[in-house]
Amino acid sequence: MIESALAQLRRVPVTDLLQASESFIRPAFGGITLPESPSTAIPAGRFQRIPLMLGTTRDEARFFVGLFADLVGNPVTAESYPRLVAEAFGDSADQVAARYPLDGFPTPSLAWAQIATDRAWARPAWELGRVFAAHTDTWFYEFADRAAPPLVPLPGFPTGAQHSSALAYQFDFPGGTSLSAAQREFADRMNRYWTTFAGHGDPTRADLPDWPDVSTGHVQSLAPERIGGTDYVAEHNLDFWSRMP
Repeated sequence: MIESALAQLRRVPVTDLLQASESFIRPAFGGITLPESPSTAIPAGRFQRIPLMLGTTRDEARFFVGLFADLVGNPVTAESYPRLVAEAFGDSADQVAARYPLDGFPTPSLAWAQIATDRAWARPAWELGRVFAAHTDTWFYEFADRAAPPLVPLPGFPTGAQHSSALAYQFDFPGGTSLSAAQREFADRMNRYWTTFAGHGDPTRADLPDWPDVSTGHVQSLAPERIGGTDYVAEHNLDFWSRMP
């Protein structure tokens, strides 16, 4: 049966496979467990209406750029940056490069990471949160501790609040992670939000900063130095990306 499935898959044109893989994560659907695509079902409200919490980290894509570019000795450079933008955005490349000029970032790698963070992570997460909020109570957060210890060390690369960096504040890892006293206190506050949400379907607590739901446009920024609302749309250029392909 496996050989038969592989044979059928090999007969599918490459262009069809590329089209099917446009989404970073695309679950299989069409069976009993998942009868239709989530991209169709969720906007229509055909899902279990339970309270939802979702969010991102402020510098999501630094993990991927640092790991697959800088760490292997192939950082983004001033010469390769325009090519990467052109390959990714085609006719819109000049607009993207103008919005993310190299002189606005410490390194070309960080410029490219910001583009990827905003376009590939912040935009779809924000859009998904707003879609859910039309049907059920939804809370949105951004983990924003740029001094978070990375789970995967990237020597010499400013990891910031990268993908996976929030996990050290929520779980005990073998060997431990180096959190400062302020970060440990922050982890306790963050986890009080999480456990309150798990127990009551709402993260609001009298002993923590207020957290309005995302239907108000609110995004809760979470960092040791500050917990409270942030202008997520402006921070990640989402008005700009809403006009891009």
